[in-house]
Amino acid sequence: MPNVSPNPTPHATPGPTPHAMPNPTPHTTPDPMPHATPNPTPHAMPNSMPNASPNALPNSTPNPMQICPSTFAACKNRPALTTSDTYKEVLVDLQCLLNHNIAMQLKVDGIFGSKTKANVLAWQRKKGLIKDGVVGIKTWNTLCNTFIPMSDLLVQKLVNLAEKEEELHVVEVPLGSNRGPRVDEFRAATWLALGNGWDWCAAFICWLMREAMKNHSYEFWRPQTAGAWDFENWAREQTCGVSLKKPHGNDIYAGDIVVFKLQHIGLATNAPDAAGYIKTIEGNTSADGSINTKVHGVFAKKCKLSDIRSRIRITESDCYLSSLSEMSIDDTRMLTSNNLLMSMSMSMSTSMSMSMSMSTSMSMSMSMWM
Repeated sequence: MPNVSPNPTPHATPGPTPHAMPNPTPHTTPDPMPHATPNPTPHAMPNSMPNASPNALPNSTPNPMQICPSTFAACKNRPALTTSDTYKEVLVDLQCLLNHNIAMQLKVDGIFGSKTKANVLAWQRKKGLIKDGVVGIKTWNTLCNTFIPMSDLLVQKLVNLAEKEEELHVVEVPLGSNRGPRVDEFRAATWLALGNGWDWCAAFICWLMREAMKNHSYEFWRPQTAGAWDFENWAREQTCGVSLKKPHGNDIYAGDIVVFKLQHIGLATNAPDAAGYIKTIEGNTSADGSINTKVHGVFAKKCKLSDIRSRIRITESDCYLSSLSEMSIDDTRMLTSNNLLMSMSMSMSTSMSMSMSMSTSMSMSMSMWM
């Protein structure tokens, strides 16, 4: 065996892979890879993938593979936009959705200029809305609903789960104990042993994430921390699918995890309103926000942007596409070559095993007759 494995591999790599494999295989298994990689890759990877994904952004942003990942869970709650607004991230999402819905080559620059307004008017005309050029709730709804079902998104699942728990009026049992049948279920979603009662606001978010992520795989791992501020460390450790930022302007969307300055954490259920208030659902809190009351549970709250230390946004939709867009031609060739070599190696090993088995069988047969 030591002399067999190194020999076939050097002959299999330089010989068959460049010349023998691409001829018979293009019409069977690796057909998409040879044609998509060597020839049109510089233009096919950025252009063909956006067509496969719903986001075609043709060369208008540095990374055309981005899907405006936070648009779809929050667009129904966004404030009205006019040409005087400068919320760049929100405007980028608006332009992204306009490009998708009416197939225009609108430059995605986050500026509400004359061309963006013209596209908004065209969309409003198409949908029978009031043609005022203002992106209000009805315009957001029509733009988002044609794109992707909101229920399919992890962030929307988070919001739905939080709203359901709030409707159930979950409270501690006994009051003020940091315990209770449902509360203990929340706390079990962390790495910390249940033991005696401990503050469980972060545990509630961990439970929401665990339930929302069930039956699906994601590029980031589930948070299991019992510390509110430690959620920031979790977000920093993720290489894809999670964004951590200090909030600015109206940069809070439904489904964002909001970390408060006072060692607390919750889930945003809408964007800031005209007065700058954000609706949240939080665990281990009181209905009136008082820390003196013993009635702590899951409650809907309102907070100011200034109360928030950071926001954590789930952006899982761009993970897979980003990884593909960052793959070079050489990476793709290497992937194909490695797969072919592995297949050849397994095939040769199987053949050798069969030969050895036959040889052993023949030896045993001969010994029986001798």
